Amino acid sequence: MIPFLVPPLRERLQDIPILARHFLNEYSAAYGKKPRELSDTATDVLLRYPWPGNVRELRNLVERLVIVCPQARIEPHHLPPELFRGVAEAPRHPYSTLHEARSATNANSSCGNCKSIAGT
Repeated sequence: MIPFLVPPLRERLQDIPILARHFLNEYSAAYGKKPRELSDTATDVLLRYPWPGNVRELRNLVERLVIVCPQARIEPHHLPPELFRGVAEAPRHPYSTLHEARSATNANSSCGNCKSIAGT
């Protein structure tokens, strides 16, 4: 057996934008949405976060963003409050869990009312 050590995501900052783009493309296609992209400032927020959940946490975050973000370009105000540790005011979001966001997407996609998902 050959040991294989993968450092935590917080030690591989250069991987965060690459992985985020990959997951954005993957989940945009999976949910039938137009491709999403991260703004430079949103990417900066991701780079400052310590990622205790590693790649799984990033993947779950990106899935949530694809579901709830109404615009193709993801900005810092679309990101969840936990990414803003130490910031005076974090933006508010309509869903507190990924399960809530998925449920809302499923319920609203059947009636064609996507704007209610975005809270607009």
